Amino acid sequence: MQIVIQKSIPDSLRDIVEERIAKVIDIFPRWCAKLVVEYTYHDNDLLSCEVQYEYRTFVLNIHPAFFEDRDWLDSLIHEIGHGLVKPLVAFGEKIIEHFIVDEATTKFLYEGHVYLEEQIAEDIALFAMAVRRSKTLRELSEADETRGCNTQANARRGKGRIPSKS
Repeated sequence: MQIVIQKSIPDSLRDIVEERIAKVIDIFPRWCAKLVVEYTYHDNDLLSCEVQYEYRTFVLNIHPAFFEDRDWLDSLIHEIGHGLVKPLVAFGEKIIEHFIVDEATTKFLYEGHVYLEEQIAEDIALFAMAVRRSKTLRELSEADETRGCNTQANARRGKGRIPSKS
């Protein structure tokens, strides 16, 4: 993946940006060919992103609060979550654009679509944070087995699958 750190990042913060990006570079979506990191002024947010799936580009907008907040990593993982779901989001947007002609229905579907994207990105971030905070994935697996939530075992028993049409 090509990483472009824009000149908008102040020289005094470049090392911090590079170090923090390096911590998460392995979890960026595989479709992402180019990561562009920009510095923008936004009042409250730590980060925001613009996912340009059709160009295989992920633009990460870093805001001043990113350098002051202890939870910067959680926010960064959340933004990456948007990139992970973008292929599905883009497909849903195409369906809405091409098949829905009623304006009220289109508005309703877009609002729901945006809401779900945000929720899924947050779920991905929460999962990643839980894994990061656990000592090992094995411990998570063992805990799931004791609660009867072993995914592999459930898959073998046919649980958790989408029923096929008969």
